[in-house]
Amino acid sequence: MFVIPAYRKKTFVRPRRSGVFHKLALQMIYSFKQNVIPEVKLLKRVSILNHVIGPVMRGPSSSHTAGPWRIGRMARELLGARPVLARFYFHPSSSLAVCYHDQGSDRAFIAGLLEIPLTSSDFECMLEHAPLLGLDARFELHPFPEADHPNSSLLILTGENGKEITLHSRSVGGGSFEIASLNGYPVSITGENFETLIETSSGSDSSALSIFGEQACSSRIHHTNKGVLFHLSTPSPVEPVMLDTLAALPGTLRLFSAPPVMHPLGGDMLFSSAEEAIIMAERDGLTLGEAALR
Repeated sequence: MFVIPAYRKKTFVRPRRSGVFHKLALQMIYSFKQNVIPEVKLLKRVSILNHVIGPVMRGPSSSHTAGPWRIGRMARELLGARPVLARFYFHPSSSLAVCYHDQGSDRAFIAGLLEIPLTSSDFECMLEHAPLLGLDARFELHPFPEADHPNSSLLILTGENGKEITLHSRSVGGGSFEIASLNGYPVSITGENFETLIETSSGSDSSALSIFGEQACSSRIHHTNKGVLFHLSTPSPVEPVMLDTLAALPGTLRLFSAPPVMHPLGGDMLFSSAEEAIIMAERDGLTLGEAALR
């Protein structure tokens, strides 16, 4: 895992090893040196398996097929029950509005909700299979305030237990995605961590913080006029005992828990640039491929 860094001018170290990975790295570094860009903030943490080699998917599009499938999988986990009703809204001026059927977004959303692998041979039949599996799914073109991305979607889901969730998602390319809001609360869920979210009534926040303990420092807290949402995102699962305790707290309105749909981003960063990856590989006697999979 590495972070795409702001440009920093450093002494270039030529690797003694050869191969495709080294050649690509050399091209990248020479390109940076020839096209100096201004200092910018770090963009995001990048995983070799999640963002570079992956995703393992079917076509035709990573952002219109793999991304929606992962959104569907994460939405199913957050719903916490088998979905029986699903409404998908795309803004009429969005990219998804134009191509959601031709590029398989509708089948991908449904397959994810029904926990059917993206590579299943039944993929093309998802629209026909959904009613047979108890899911009433509908896709509509309709404006919504949260539509801030060409691949924004608004999902309103109902589970067999009668509970409902509303979430705004973005498929941001390469199979990556972000769930940006859940039931009106701002969140950031990318499918790379174990997610624990607890909604409480206003005034009950101190109890939840005490249960989180040492992990409270890595939690995010969102206040709205209807309550408070605590969001804990971790590379390892929260103990079931903690989940039971959180659910039983006075003032708890709802508990959401979801595992990652991609490889969790755990541990410390090994390198933050192609140059640092080459230096580390040289130092430890590794190929760049071996270094990346550490």
